[in-house]
Amino acid sequence: MRVLHVIGSLHPTRRSGGLEEATLRLCQGLAGQGVDVDLVATGAERDVPFDRHVDVEGVRARYFPRSLNIGYQPSVGLWRHLATEARQVDLVHITGMFTFPAAAATRAAQRSGVPYVVSPSGMCRPWALAHRAWKKRPYYRLIERPSLEGAAGIHATSDVEGEELEALLPKQRVFVVPNAIAPPVAVKVTRVPDRVVFLGRLHPIKGLDRLVDAMSLVTERLPRAELVIAGRDDAGLWPTLVERMSRARPRPKVSYVGVVTGEAKSRLLASAAVLALTSYSESFGLVVAEALAHGTPVVTSHECPWETVARAGAGAWVPGDRHHIAEAILDILETADDGTARGRNALALARSYRPEVVGSAMARVYEQILSGRR
Repeated sequence: MRVLHVIGSLHPTRRSGGLEEATLRLCQGLAGQGVDVDLVATGAERDVPFDRHVDVEGVRARYFPRSLNIGYQPSVGLWRHLATEARQVDLVHITGMFTFPAAAATRAAQRSGVPYVVSPSGMCRPWALAHRAWKKRPYYRLIERPSLEGAAGIHATSDVEGEELEALLPKQRVFVVPNAIAPPVAVKVTRVPDRVVFLGRLHPIKGLDRLVDAMSLVTERLPRAELVIAGRDDAGLWPTLVERMSRARPRPKVSYVGVVTGEAKSRLLASAAVLALTSYSESFGLVVAEALAHGTPVVTSHECPWETVARAGAGAWVPGDRHHIAEAILDILETADDGTARGRNALALARSYRPEVVGSAMARVYEQILSGRR
């Protein structure tokens, strides 16, 4: 089976977010199942090799320069490549929406008569569609809706996202396969008993406002508690959070350490007593699985599809107001004796997101789609 996987961008060495990371790990898992995978993406950086295959952690990838260095990621070279390459594969898998590569891959697959799968990656969730709706709604009606309706399958990464996609596209085949994570980097780190960590891009959707407010309540009972925020701040959100903290009483102890990757990322996750993800909307939340793989308990809001964390005894899944978030964090910080049990539960749950497990599940879906065409 030969599969062409298309994503807007995926740097060979520096992943800029969970979408890129999950895509690479899925491709690794598929390759491990014997699937012949080609990964195609655009690039804007000078250190990205263009117009030839490169090995990205065991995945065969090819990059094409962007015609304009804008978020839509247009690329004439990618368009031409997809037009010919789509005829040579059994299936096309498209990750992401509202980008030129996604639209070009859809068109190439349709013209070649090849089935294609779309991973919206949370971009069809209500909050995401409502954000900048003036721009998204016309594009969705003209481009994305027809693309989704023509797909052989729509990939959801959680049951919640799957239910929403089924309601949005009642005639389409929706299937659920979780995202995959890389094996954690082995590090020797002492866990900091009062440390809460947020790891992800600084964006309004991530709910850092209510996490900061919750940390003020935590500080009332645990003055030593600290929140460490790590991730890209392309939206310039940090100054707004600093102003918010300055008005809080008591003022929480919060630090921003910027982007962390590789061993530094593993050290941060392993040092945390709690990872907090209090987003207003998440289709998956890859950092939760990554924290679990480091044995770190997690607190997530109900808008994140991680009820399984609470069921597994690896953390808490709570309403997204500051009081519930604070109580869940305090419950973990103040019951250190339970840390070992929660850590074991976290490690056990994380095994479900290994590349080989996720790759096997996705390969079975591909086989079902292709067998239905024979």
